[in-house]
Amino acid sequence: MEYNYPKQIQMGGHVYDVELVDRFALDPQAEAAGIQQYDSLRIKVCSLTQHHEDKKLSVIEATLWHELVHAISYQYSLSLGEDTVDGLSQGIQQVLSQLNIHLITESPTQ
Repeated sequence: MEYNYPKQIQMGGHVYDVELVDRFALDPQAEAAGIQQYDSLRIKVCSLTQHHEDKKLSVIEATLWHELVHAISYQYSLSLGEDTVDGLSQGIQQVLSQLNIHLITESPTQ
């Protein structure tokens, strides 16, 4: 599946590169759905399940929001815990989804 999504996102004075990757490209042993790398300014989100099937678009987008909230927390020294990051990212996605605003969409098939 091909997706349209922002390849870069500015956070404070920094620009994060955003990439959708195969789960095993992150860490074959990890259960993480995404990762935010502060030192290299990268956000990586898995687009495939453990069985190499496409994840649902809303799940990929939720993971991207989750990693973006982690980046916001880091860049602005908020020290948000994982539960707070989960709640904020889910709330942001839900509100924007109701307004039909999405970070990720499916690319039209040719």
